[in-house]
Amino acid sequence: MKKNNVVYNVVNVVFLLTSILLVNYVGIFYMDFSAIELIVLIIAFLFLHLLKFIRIYFILLEEKIPFKRIVKLYIKTTFVSIVLPFKIGELFKMYSYGKEINSYSKGIVAVIIEKFFDAVVLVLILIPFGIIKGEGISTLSILLLVFVILFIVVYFSFEGTYNYLNRFFIAKSQSKKTLVVLNVLNKLKNVYDKAKELSRERNILLISLTAIIWFVETMFVYIMSNFMNMQINFMVVVNYISDAFFGINNVLFNNYIYLCTAIFLVVIIFIYVRKAFKEGSILWKK
Repeated sequence: MKKNNVVYNVVNVVFLLTSILLVNYVGIFYMDFSAIELIVLIIAFLFLHLLKFIRIYFILLEEKIPFKRIVKLYIKTTFVSIVLPFKIGELFKMYSYGKEINSYSKGIVAVIIEKFFDAVVLVLILIPFGIIKGEGISTLSILLLVFVILFIVVYFSFEGTYNYLNRFFIAKSQSKKTLVVLNVLNKLKNVYDKAKELSRERNILLISLTAIIWFVETMFVYIMSNFMNMQINFMVVVNYISDAFFGINNVLFNNYIYLCTAIFLVVIIFIYVRKAFKEGSILWKK
């Protein structure tokens, strides 16, 4: 087995086992929903994640990842991302996609693009609604707006800045420091080119798909709130999104996590047990 495959397997085991150990199993079993309500929530949940899967599939479309493979990647990375605190799971997601397409920079860029479109849609919804409802602009909205502005500024100014700096440092004496700076610039240019490649001609599709995703997630929150006899309004949805972002306990978001971990954990166990049986049968035949 190649060394890089050993490292990949070790990283997978560490992240997956850590996530499995951190699952709040008590919370899963104490979800207070009837059988019918649970079925409705599961259907809504699966539809929501089908849309999210389609989005990352379109982002990585040109990488030609086998369909079954990208489904497995989505399931395990989403499970880890939801369970682990402080967005640590996003690092695993970047690593996993990067390893699969043999380009870690593309893996990082793919996840950043996904988050960028989330931020754009949320900014376009949260800020106007907050002002209209007289609730003001939330901390989350400000942070997302800053992220969107920085991303856009860097994206549209990078090429000109890169060309200027590249010419400037090439014109200087070729000292070791200059060569290091030029090497860093070239790596940043490589990341920039990959960002353009992954989002090329798909911006309208991705922004539309992301808007649908957040509409479905909002409906999911409304349905869950209704089942829990909670009064639902704009601020409840904002708090759900904000608490999810900052990792703060929230009864709605907690139930979302319980539902997500239960479904994905069952699927992950099924995938790996099936894989173990398949590999075992091959060895047995040998």
